[in-house]
Amino acid sequence: MHACWVEQLRTYSSSTGRVEGREEIAHFFKIFRAFLGDAAIREARSRRHLRAAGSPFRLAALQQKQPWVDAFEAFDRLTIRGSRRLPTHGIPPIVFRAAIAGRLLSRISSTFPVAVAQQMRNRLLDLDDRAEPLLMEWDAAFFYRKNGFDLHWIAGQGAEFVARKGDLRFKVECKQISPRLRERLPDWGANTLADALSRFLESRGLAGDLSLRTALTQLPDDLTARLSRGLDALPRTRLPVEIDGIGELSGDLRPFGRRLGHDALQKLLEGAAHDARCYVASLPFEGPPQADLILQIFGPQVPMGEHLANVERILALGADQLGADMPGVVLMEIQTVGDATLFRDKAPFREMNGRVFRQHPHLAAIVWRAHTHGEAVVGGYELHREAFAERNPWGVYAEAGQIPLVDPDQGD
Repeated sequence: MHACWVEQLRTYSSSTGRVEGREEIAHFFKIFRAFLGDAAIREARSRRHLRAAGSPFRLAALQQKQPWVDAFEAFDRLTIRGSRRLPTHGIPPIVFRAAIAGRLLSRISSTFPVAVAQQMRNRLLDLDDRAEPLLMEWDAAFFYRKNGFDLHWIAGQGAEFVARKGDLRFKVECKQISPRLRERLPDWGANTLADALSRFLESRGLAGDLSLRTALTQLPDDLTARLSRGLDALPRTRLPVEIDGIGELSGDLRPFGRRLGHDALQKLLEGAAHDARCYVASLPFEGPPQADLILQIFGPQVPMGEHLANVERILALGADQLGADMPGVVLMEIQTVGDATLFRDKAPFREMNGRVFRQHPHLAAIVWRAHTHGEAVVGGYELHREAFAERNPWGVYAEAGQIPLVDPDQGD
């Protein structure tokens, strides 16, 4: 079964012209903020700046892992720390995402045991993991609450929660596959490489739209010296340039003083490759901006066959974590997939489902979710996602067929 889902938060209703959504957005935003607590948010902000240690790209990576600090700062800036209403226009997407998290939280937080709620707070402000897996769990929890189920959260390892309605009960486990599963060069290595290269270009008064292809899986101790030797002739030498022991740098160089317009910059970013890590900066890092740098780093990737085997391993782990004492559902989200029909139509996923189903007869179903993506709309923001669900034909629990899996009307 295949379904599409849309979640909307709008600052006004275009059909009625009523400007009242701002209060609702601010309300849900404040619920999320209160759940985390201002003291914990301030501590997280301080830890993030210490961890970044002056590296703009390391800071950007931490902002992706822990985006809420920036959402709260943006909200305070827009409302002058709550002294005026949220404006109708110019609200950053991250503020909408925080409000949507608050909306989910408002409907499921009453089901959280104290220990589980504290674990969730820690995960949302953790510097070493991403927040999206927890929001996926909240989304799944809201789906079952909306369908009339009571939730019993499970602390520690294992399934996320047990859903119960009458005599029907089952476990739910969520797994999210990030793009980094295919990368052999870890994030910290790519961030350090991007920072070192941008610092070198800054010292030469250069920026541009650049790509670096590298086979590195770990960085050499003499990274800065290798960059200096390999790029010493810039800007006299034309790109591409092979940097010994690092890789090939290609693209277009521009001297300081030539900045890109907003539209040109957005066009370049939209054209960035999906299999690259993209870094954007205004140079110099200190002082008034004089040039724009877009740097894409293409590192070595796990072959597709090995990657699919890793995905299957994670799926099987999720099924194992459910236990066999009652039926269970595994939700799998792959962040690089936008079209859920891939899970329905492609043989590797059909075969993967079959193997895991046979090995786990207690598994009632697998729900494959495509990546949730946001879209700015007139007066607000929308989240879109597709999902495909398949039930286990070898399942041993007769009541498993009653478990709801996807709902086209999941968004309000």
